Amino acid sequence: MASKSTIRAGAKVIGHLLDVTPATATSAAKVSFRFDTLEVSKQKIPITTNLRALASMMDVHEAQLPQTGPDRGTSQNSWTTVQIGGDVVYRGGGPVAHGSEVVGTPTTNGVLSRLRANADGKCRGETDGNDLPQAQLSCPKSL
Repeated sequence: MASKSTIRAGAKVIGHLLDVTPATATSAAKVSFRFDTLEVSKQKIPITTNLRALASMMDVHEAQLPQTGPDRGTSQNSWTTVQIGGDVVYRGGGPVAHGSEVVGTPTTNGVLSRLRANADGKCRGETDGNDLPQAQLSCPKSL
């Protein structure tokens, strides 16, 4: 697969379960796994992956809703939404901003931005020199 290419819909990511630790009265359950193969058109390609962020189903749902309640007369393409890490997405021609800093661009199906480290959330920024815009799920303040 060529560098900077797109993975087609329907491709499979294959991984292995490494460890499971049940929850106790003082700690949450833990599941460790590793994705190590990408299967595209029956071709298996070894991959190396890194976890960038983790969010609950409710956090993801909230990040898709507009700041000021859905309006039957307002297109989803014009909504202003807030990403999980707090970045504001100004759809309809605006940027993705973190405070006054422009950090990304809205797309039809999401957001592209350059990764930034977040020491509070224990998330690193770019890896292996890859600072190209990527699908964004900003690192939460705690994992």
